[in-house]
Amino acid sequence: MMFLSIFKMNFRLILFFILLILDLVSCTRFLKTFENYQDIDELYKKEKDKKSRLQKNSKKCSISSDLEVVTNDQAQSDSLHHFLEQQKNKFSFIEKAVILSLFQLHYRPDLTNPQSRSQFIFYYNNQRYFFDFPNQNIYRDNPYPYLAGLQEILTQFKSSKNIFQIYDEFKLLYQAPIFIDKELSEFINQEYQKLTLDDELSSYYTRSDEALKKDEKMPDFHLFKNFRLDPNFNSVKDKIFKQQAILSKSEYKLTQYKSSKKQIIECNVDLNEYDQSHFFITNLIKKSNLFMLRENNFFFAGISTHDEFLVPFNHTIAKSPFIKIKAESQPIPICFITDPKTKSQYWLIASHSRDPGQHLHNIVNYQKGEFTPKELKKIIEFSRHLFLLNPLRLSFEAKRARPAQTRELLNLNIPVYNAEKIGKVWGSLLKTDASPIITLDNRENGFTSCHKN
Repeated sequence: MMFLSIFKMNFRLILFFILLILDLVSCTRFLKTFENYQDIDELYKKEKDKKSRLQKNSKKCSISSDLEVVTNDQAQSDSLHHFLEQQKNKFSFIEKAVILSLFQLHYRPDLTNPQSRSQFIFYYNNQRYFFDFPNQNIYRDNPYPYLAGLQEILTQFKSSKNIFQIYDEFKLLYQAPIFIDKELSEFINQEYQKLTLDDELSSYYTRSDEALKKDEKMPDFHLFKNFRLDPNFNSVKDKIFKQQAILSKSEYKLTQYKSSKKQIIECNVDLNEYDQSHFFITNLIKKSNLFMLRENNFFFAGISTHDEFLVPFNHTIAKSPFIKIKAESQPIPICFITDPKTKSQYWLIASHSRDPGQHLHNIVNYQKGEFTPKELKKIIEFSRHLFLLNPLRLSFEAKRARPAQTRELLNLNIPVYNAEKIGKVWGSLLKTDASPIITLDNRENGFTSCHKN
């Protein structure tokens, strides 16, 4: 992680200039450098036609839907939605959120791991709760922060069940197979050679000496039964509850962003640093697994992340697909924007970028303080840019910008690169008198299931 300071000029002036230029939406990998204005108008026209087709075919949840499940795969969202709808009277909302989180261990083991850093947000009984469970000391006294964090949530919300009981009930009742989705398939293909070096991992990610492919069935496992198979984890329950007791004493602090806007802007990263041209650029794109649940006026968002796996790959738990990770992972940036008069809130989560905090910093400066579904969609679709160093350059989403904006950016005296997409931002609008509204970023996978059964 590099803590970088660039530009001698005032960063607020640069930001103001760019926000005047940009007016639409997002970015990630470099495609080509613009050297002239050729084809800009044609590129804009093609993208405008594409957006029109997507809008006609897009599926949107009705606000009146009782239950809404969001994951990175439509089939899994639908399957879990059906399960929670069937069991709606068996589990409380908090317990359903824990089930959704436990489900991720089966569905996305590449990004959700018992060793992952986890961040959980709840809007429950008109109150916001934010939890962040770091994965420090995972090879000493904090072996499974993801599981300890879920147990802490059950404890704080006074559930009558612990994480082991809920997981056992979930495994008993949930009979649907879990299939490899697009992103997990890409991970398996990319890391195939490393996965085959560990027999446990190979048994889960390969079949007949070939990588598992999209839409193939993922081998099933029972997490806590597998713990008991491994002699190194005989005391796992004690370890989880011991760590949960430590977590319960922790404070989950947010930093307020000093903005001229008449709003309260709180984030788990210090956006004030970006005003001083201090960036937090990583060598690799920081990814995470995002998932959400809404039931009537209750809302939950979960994020799991880990920066890198240990090499060579080695399994964490016997008879499971989990890979040992490096500690410690940096948090995924989250911001809460609150109207002090109406108490309406935007919740924004940024991922899939080398510096996702840059995107939230730009969004909070761009948004106009109108707490409406239309405004939430606009700020998520706002054309993103990303400053990078060595060499100094600006990457931005030319296809989402208007021709005049692109021409103006070309007048900056730094290299400007076109990127197909930058980052992933999911958001929600919460008001005290209405059900939360979830808005997903169309740059990356994200699917909702909210039909009534």
